[in-house]
Parts: sequence; structure tokens; C-alpha cells
Amino acid sequence: MRVLDKILRAGEGKVLRKLKALSVQVNALEADFRAMSDEELRDLTPEFRARLEKGETLDDLLPEAFAAVREAATRTLGQRHLRRAGHGRCGTAPGQHRRDEDR
Repeated sequence: MRVLDKILRAGEGKVLRKLKALSVQVNALEADFRAMSDEELRDLTPEFRARLEKGETLDDLLPEAFAAVREAATRTLGQRHLRRAGHGRCGTAPGQHRRDEDR
């Protein structure tokens, strides 16, 4: 059973390392996003969309987008609910994005 367990969990370490690196990136942006006004945070959405249209990937935008959402949630809810930098979309990890048109 242990051998089978190890085989089934072989890829988890890689995913966890990616998530840890993402968490470090998001946390490094926290002070910058905390200093933004509410209007500046709102203006990031069209900026992110424009950057996607210009060819940036979702992985490129993920740290900034997550930091923006976390800051907005903190301001709105009064608590920092989004503590871990994971990918909240369908349980996928970074690099495994599924767009609506791919479903």
C-alpha cells in the first residue's frame, strides 16, 4: 500500500513548490496593493484584461490578480480571508488553467 501511495502522490511535491513560490510572490506585493486606493484597485481589472489581450498568460498575471483580490476582500470583509495563494479556479494549480471555452 505504501508504494502505491507514493506513486499516486509523486506529483504533489511539484505542485506544492509552485504554490509556495506563488505565495511568496503574492506576499511580496502586499504592501504595494495595500497602498492603492479603492479606485486604483478597481482600475486593475481592465488593465489585467488588456495585458491578457496583449499576450500575457494567466500565470503571468496570477500573483498580481491574487494580491488585488486579497486586498479588496480584506477591505470589504474587514478580515484577511484569502490566506493561501492557491488557484481558486476549479481546483487547478498554476499552469493548469482551464478557460471557459476549453470546458
